[in-house]
Amino acid sequence: MYQTLRKRQLLVIDDSDEDCALIERSFSRFNPTLEIVRCYDGDQALHLLHETSVTLPRSSLPDLILLDLNLPAMDGFTVLAQIKTSPVLRQIPVVILTTSANPDAITRCYQDGANSYLVKSLNVAGFQQTMHVLYRYWFEVVCHPYGR
Repeated sequence: MYQTLRKRQLLVIDDSDEDCALIERSFSRFNPTLEIVRCYDGDQALHLLHETSVTLPRSSLPDLILLDLNLPAMDGFTVLAQIKTSPVLRQIPVVILTTSANPDAITRCYQDGANSYLVKSLNVAGFQQTMHVLYRYWFEVVCHPYGR
């Protein structure tokens, strides 16, 4: 097993305070040291990601991005496309976490480079179970770029 050189980081891009609170509570149960950074909209997220990629080493980028599609101003489709067309940012896994189960949206996200597509459960227990599986897979099973 390799040593983690820094805190693991999750970037959540979602304007719903309730969903973000539930994500934070769920993930803190699995890993209280996980750093969770939240952006309320796509513009804020892209600014943060581009600033980080220019001013800090690549290892400072998040290990995973949870992206809602229904965002104010710039929608999640546009955010995903910009992340996945950036030579630096495209290596970051992006999981779509949204309320839409629309087959066209699912197809579009995978075509644009999403790594997974999850529909938010309407009940708390289902949502927490999804977060547990997501955490175990993306933070305990998968190998990430930069040796994390």
